[in-house]
Amino acid sequence: MTNQAEPLLVIDIGGTTVKYGVWADDQLRRKNRFDTPASWPELLAKLTAVKASFKLPFVGVAVSLPGGVDTVVGKISGTSAVNYLNDFPIKATLRTAFGMPVTIQNDANCAALAEAWLGNAKDVTDTLFLIVGTGVGGAVTRNGELITGPDHFAGEFGYMVMTPANETLSQLGSPVRMAQRYQRLRELPTAMTAEDVFDLANNGDTLAQQCVGDLLNWLSLGAYNLYVGLNP
Repeated sequence: MTNQAEPLLVIDIGGTTVKYGVWADDQLRRKNRFDTPASWPELLAKLTAVKASFKLPFVGVAVSLPGGVDTVVGKISGTSAVNYLNDFPIKATLRTAFGMPVTIQNDANCAALAEAWLGNAKDVTDTLFLIVGTGVGGAVTRNGELITGPDHFAGEFGYMVMTPANETLSQLGSPVRMAQRYQRLRELPTAMTAEDVFDLANNGDTLAQQCVGDLLNWLSLGAYNLYVGLNP
């Protein structure tokens, strides 16, 4: 936690959007987002432009990202929703670009730590956390501490194989992919968002209701298996 007069630039890089804001006075303010670019040079340019646009005396930048994040070495490994972030010294590159200290951590780990600090898990010791977006990520805490594993991959529940066809929880439990499925089945020319499909389901669209039902079924099955397997 920083001094009240020392703001942090906070960034969450996801497979669909990049969200950012200013953390100061124990509050997150001036939140905004942009679509995740197709390449690292484009993303780095966008991020440095965001920092410059705030015109604030930031003391550091905190970044959450998908993948196996090695917070010490400052690199990301494995597969993730944004593969171009992997296998180069991303922490050092960001530190040079921003000209100030940078911390990085897996996005689901960040969310789990936030819940343990101020949210639904603040009064318990052992938790499993699912983060649902472009894919499905997760995190494990024990006695309030993250369990990351030797390859920084603990909690990547989205890679669980759920069907004989080798479909994973990330494929079946992602709202983004659910919307893509609806668009494909309806043979629509324009992209749909998950919010669009939920709205259609609420308004009686039977195909949308089926897609939403399948999504919730797979997420529930994954959560149940994790609960009985790890017993948080």
